[in-house]
Amino acid sequence: MLIDKKSPDLWLFVTVIILLAIGISMVFSSSYIMAYKWYGDSYYFFKKTINLCYNSPGSIFLCYVYGLS
Repeated sequence: MLIDKKSPDLWLFVTVIILLAIGISMVFSSSYIMAYKWYGDSYYFFKKTINLCYNSPGSIFLCYVYGLS
């Protein structure tokens, strides 16, 4: 049985991107002082959050495109 792929929902994608941007800005604004104090880099937690937020959806997208389960 062959399953037809449907196009992704654009409104859901835009909503997720907006929520990611809001969340990333909240993490940065609340943690840059502690990151500087503990790690000597104000962007330490920001970099970690960016890495997780942009690599995870990319992996999910690749699984969607190539049909991996």
